[in-house]
Amino acid sequence: MNKHHIEEPDSYKQKVKMLDGIVNFSFDGLWISDGEGKVLRVNKASEKMNGIKASEVVGKNVRDLIKEGFFDKSVTLEVLEKKTSVTILQKVKNGKTILVTGNPIFDDEGNIELVVVNERDITYLNEIRDKLKESQSLTKKYQCELSKIHLKNLEKDNIIFKSEAMEKV
Repeated sequence: MNKHHIEEPDSYKQKVKMLDGIVNFSFDGLWISDGEGKVLRVNKASEKMNGIKASEVVGKNVRDLIKEGFFDKSVTLEVLEKKTSVTILQKVKNGKTILVTGNPIFDDEGNIELVVVNERDITYLNEIRDKLKESQSLTKKYQCELSKIHLKNLEKDNIIFKSEAMEKV
C-alpha cells in the first residue's frame, strides 16, 4: 500500500481521528465555538500563535476572554451578530496582530450551530511593511541630499544664465 494513500474512514472513530489530525496539523490557528460563543476547540497552531494553552480558553465564552484580555475583540461575536463570514484584525495577549476570519455553520433551522475561526499571524508582515516604509523614507532623504549636493556643485561652477526659464531650472 502506498504510504500517501488514505483509506476512506469507515467508522466514526476513524472519522474523528482524521478530523483531529486535520485540526491539529493545520498551519493556521483554528478556534471552534458554539452558537453562543463558548469555545469548544483550539488547535496547536493557535496555542502557539496566541501564547495560550487550550485549557485556558476551552469552555469559556469569548465575551469573557475579551474581558480577561486574551484579545481586543472577537470575530466570533461579529459572526454571531451578522450571521455571515467576517474578517478582522485582532490584537492578542502576547502583542501579536493576527488576521482572523470567522465562518458560521448553520443547523437545519438556520441557527448558527458553530463558528469556525481561522487565524493567521501577520505580525511579521507588519514588521516587513514598517521596514519598507522606513527604507522608502531614507531613499527620499538621500535623493533630496544628493539634489542639494548637485546644486551646490553647479553653483561652484559659476554657471551664467540670462533667461527666466533657466533661472527656474
